[in-house]
Amino acid sequence: MNNSLDDNSNVQIDENLQDSISNPENNNSDSQLGDNNAEEEPPKEPQNPLKLDTIKKGLKNLSKTYNGLSYAYIRLDLKDKELDDIAEDLNNYIHLRDVDLSQNKFTHVNPVVNMNYLVRLDASKNEINNINAFTFPDKLQFLQILNLRENKIKELSNLTTHSLTELFLDNNVIKDCSNFKGLPNIKKLNLNQNKLIDCDGLINMPNLEYLYLNENEIKDIEGLKNLPKLRKLRLKTNKIEEFHDIPILPQLEKLNISENLIKNFSQFSHLKFPRLKKINVDSNPCFDEPNAGAKIEILIQLEDFEILAVNKEEVVIEDREEAKKLKEERIQKDKEEAEERERQRIAEEIERKQREEEERLEKEREEKERLEREEEERREREEEEKRQREEEARNHNEENEGDENLSAHDENENYDDEEN
Repeated sequence: MNNSLDDNSNVQIDENLQDSISNPENNNSDSQLGDNNAEEEPPKEPQNPLKLDTIKKGLKNLSKTYNGLSYAYIRLDLKDKELDDIAEDLNNYIHLRDVDLSQNKFTHVNPVVNMNYLVRLDASKNEINNINAFTFPDKLQFLQILNLRENKIKELSNLTTHSLTELFLDNNVIKDCSNFKGLPNIKKLNLNQNKLIDCDGLINMPNLEYLYLNENEIKDIEGLKNLPKLRKLRLKTNKIEEFHDIPILPQLEKLNISENLIKNFSQFSHLKFPRLKKINVDSNPCFDEPNAGAKIEILIQLEDFEILAVNKEEVVIEDREEAKKLKEERIQKDKEEAEERERQRIAEEIERKQREEEERLEKEREEKERLEREEEERREREEEEKRQREEEARNHNEENEGDENLSAHDENENYDDEEN
């Protein structure tokens, strides 16, 4: 067996990776801001690039290679070296299993794609703006732990590192996960302190147990799908007001939804997670109003579940009894208030009908009076017309009598003249 020291094994870089490794800017999926016609700023000249001597000084843990035919260093520690340019020399260290590049100024980690046996990579606290190095098929198939927290990543795209069990992306500027589509073996996913507004893309993770989404801008969680083993979900400090289309999370035990915008206690009754044991709902607007306290209110809303703690405060049997009693009192009060509202409704209905009847009778009276006035006016008009006709007739008769008298007088005078 070959027991030679293999700390610098050269490998042939895949042709389809060469361009991305030597020119990482070509893989930046984030669109450039500003005028498209504006001249791009030239890349800054590295001030402290990674050199071969620095790599060799960081090598640790001599161990047999996977095939057992030689020895190689399996750990590289370059933490906090103020490095701002990653070296292509890293392509040669294919046997590394644990690499720490944290607390530098790297904008990408593309050379690690040829570390076929890499198990753990810590590239936190750098200036990485994309995760393209982890999207190449058949690469990094042993990578289990990936730490990219505190970088400048804007999008969680579809990763091909299917062996990942832990992924840390907290404290980036991720706005979109819709292209992620999940990972088959991941158990822990940390997306705290990003810019997410929903959970789209956080799907198809059959082994995920821990999901951290604190300090985002999430308004709903309906995008969570096919997470059958999820046990712990943190949603602290988001913008959730209501719950719609609650995802099916059959194994969820712990839920932190504190510091959101929930205004109504009844919203918590929608959280139908059968194994839920611990819940934190502190600092939601619904608790600003007078109430029985978070613990009792939650026990009332989730009475069918075996809640063991609320806001980190243990639930004891006395709490359950108090919640049961208070709920019964509220049910009775609601019943009485409903009965009172029904009585008021009936009284208002009777009053309304009486008012309508009075209005109807008043209208009938007014109509009757109107008809009587019209009839009286009609009779008066007829009497006046009759009186006028009679007066005209009398005047006509008097005129006729006068004419007759005048004619008789004239005849008498004519007679007297004839006798004379």
